[in-house]
Amino acid sequence: RARAARPQEASWHHALAGLYLEAGELDVALPHLQQAVEQAPGAMDYRMQLARTLAACGHGAEAVASFKLVMDRAEPSVQDLLDAGEVALATQSPELAHEWFERAHGLAPQDPRGLVGSARAAMALGKGRKARERIEAALRAAPNDPEVRLGQGEILAMQRDHRAALQAYEQAGGLSGAAKSRLIQAKSQALMALGQSEQAEQGLLAELEQANQDPSLWFP
Repeated sequence: RARAARPQEASWHHALAGLYLEAGELDVALPHLQQAVEQAPGAMDYRMQLARTLAACGHGAEAVASFKLVMDRAEPSVQDLLDAGEVALATQSPELAHEWFERAHGLAPQDPRGLVGSARAAMALGKGRKARERIEAALRAAPNDPEVRLGQGEILAMQRDHRAALQAYEQAGGLSGAAKSRLIQAKSQALMALGQSEQAEQGLLAELEQANQDPSLWFP
């Protein structure tokens, strides 16, 4: 027997979760978001917040499942689609990532982030030509955008051109949050691939020291 929706209780759980999220207590907020979704299964904004929190807590597969329900039943924003695509790509679901990044691009053709995400997902799917087309379009649209340069570097690294990838990463200054974390990891991997393990280690330690002073790096 299906449980009846209880919107007032759901609203209370959602509000309480919001307080915990503001305090950075994601693991405490998570069960309240799960309760909110259980009590109001049709509230897509609750489910979207749940998906983002699951992802931030490291529950990638559950986050993708929650994102997919929203994408299939609601009209997500460009940011919703971009966030969902990033999580899908990180959890080895490139088909879904590609679909969601393409939808983001369709909603906002002038926003290069959809193109960059689509390029990365296409590369993960082995579609090198499509990836090149997308990243070149993003570079034409926003050649100085650090996220575009980061994406360009990631594509080059997948093509094993690690020296060119490093050059792209050097032009990706000013990033924050999850994108900054991606840059830190990508630069270290490129340096390791070029046999510069000591430089990679020193750079990573310096970046981690900076990250300790900027908690946003650890949460998407």
